[in-house]
Amino acid sequence: MAFGSTPSSGSLSGEQVKLEYYPEEVLEFGRDNPKFLAKCERLLTDVVLEKTTRSFTGITSAKRAFLSTLVFENFKLDMCTYGNRNAKTVTDVFWSEGCHVPQILVSEVIKLIEKGVMSVNNDDTRDQIFEATLYITNVTKGTSIDDLKKFLMNFRNEMYTQKGKMLGQYAVHFYKKARAKDALTFIRNTPNQFTNVELVVHKKEIGTNSDMTPLQAQQMA
Repeated sequence: MAFGSTPSSGSLSGEQVKLEYYPEEVLEFGRDNPKFLAKCERLLTDVVLEKTTRSFTGITSAKRAFLSTLVFENFKLDMCTYGNRNAKTVTDVFWSEGCHVPQILVSEVIKLIEKGVMSVNNDDTRDQIFEATLYITNVTKGTSIDDLKKFLMNFRNEMYTQKGKMLGQYAVHFYKKARAKDALTFIRNTPNQFTNVELVVHKKEIGTNSDMTPLQAQQMA
């Protein structure tokens, strides 16, 4: 499940806020670590606007996982971590073609939810943001979400990758249904470890049959 940010009826005086998808764990971590959240948003915004590089030194694995989600999924940047267990690690965040600053940041979503301006509506918000999702199951042990992202590198700025509830499950949300279908074709026609895949279409077109499999979506949500 993920926190979705949907403006409450009449709460923003008619202003339109572009929805941004932040998983539940991201919002919870940001709420519990406001200083680190502020640092991430400030430095990642710098990287996008100034086309530069920013570094994070000696951060914990939990902070690195949080940073990684913002870098790859929301700001569409790139990053690399150097060092090992016996030395302080350094994580560099790089500018990448197609990167952007989200119209609404994690900190803003947290504040609006706390004020009651935005409601937490998981499925509805996901369906408003993404047109389709690929649900991948039974992935071989030892395969990580990073391996999946690398495999789908050609779609990196058109998708949002998320871990499922169970080990070996992933959801790849696509902003456009056509690109989800392209990715499905790519997966089926290319040797890989992600062969158990189902396409779920969130926005049914008038006069067409829906590809949605509700049971599959519920299992992965």
